[in-house]
Amino acid sequence: MVGIYKFTNVIDGKSYIGKSKNITRRYNHHKRLAGGEADGFNLYVDSVMREVGFHNFEFMVLEECHPEELDEKEKYYIKKFNTLIPNGYNISFGGRGGRFQSIKSFEEIKEIQRLLSDTVLSEAEIGRKFGVTDVTISYINVGKIWKNENVSYPIRTLSLNRIITPVHCERCGKAIHKRNKFHLCQSCYSKKKGEHIPPKELLFEELMGSSFEAVGRKYGVTGNAVKKWCEKYGLPNHAYEYRKLRDLRDKH
Repeated sequence: MVGIYKFTNVIDGKSYIGKSKNITRRYNHHKRLAGGEADGFNLYVDSVMREVGFHNFEFMVLEECHPEELDEKEKYYIKKFNTLIPNGYNISFGGRGGRFQSIKSFEEIKEIQRLLSDTVLSEAEIGRKFGVTDVTISYINVGKIWKNENVSYPIRTLSLNRIITPVHCERCGKAIHKRNKFHLCQSCYSKKKGEHIPPKELLFEELMGSSFEAVGRKYGVTGNAVKKWCEKYGLPNHAYEYRKLRDLRDKH
């Protein structure tokens, strides 16, 4: 039987969505892994099954389909039942070739463990390298999935995962958000806006040839700030008004 299946933990209600070209064989493989009777690449759900017991999982076939439909069907049901960790036991959004894929080999796990141990890459950055979520990397870091008895956990301390490079205002030195595109605190930004307001005639002339955003970039402010200058001067403060004025000018 080809299709999509679901395991649900009756203890915590969390589920796992899987796909297979032979669901019966896949079911039996999960059962053997949970009982420690088979070797192989253990998924997160298999480690949970081993911990709480295979008998505490309910199984159902969600849909039979053609083999070429498996990837899209898997992604659909993972989203439908919200089974991505931490809400469920799926570690990826499913399918193949998408942005997020499952880790494909034990070698990749060892490389992730090495990056956690030997680099300062964030969990999100490591996850992007392997097409998985930062939550997956976090679970590997603490040994919650794919635990290696020869590795000491956590591989990386929490403080290393939270390394933050401080960013400061270019004028006063006050700490600011790292995504602040003007590199100024609110107070200094407000002062800068007042310092660089061009004369009314110049502002009008520039807006007749450029957008609010382009003029704003010239003076180091946002397009909305330029619109406020227009309100202050009594100038048009909508793009369509300048388009009409340009059309009238060009006709003459």
